Amino acid sequence: MISLLTELEMRCIDSMPRQQLIDAIRSRWEFLPADLRLRIEDQSLDRLRLILLAVRLMYFLRNSKNPRPYVNPELN
Repeated sequence: MISLLTELEMRCIDSMPRQQLIDAIRSRWEFLPADLRLRIEDQSLDRLRLILLAVRLMYFLRNSKNPRPYVNPELN
């Protein structure tokens, strides 16, 4: 299931024109580390795609509910 979702996501991202990629990245700007925000317009198309994928993943990870709390085995 995850591989299908990843494939669909990549197809969507691959089909986006440059300005749409930039707009999509900016819509989740708060999830992007500061160093990746610099000169976003100057990035290559492949790098924009990768940045958008990273932003969407960070958005998902921060907004998904973790059913089990993380337990550090070193502390037990």
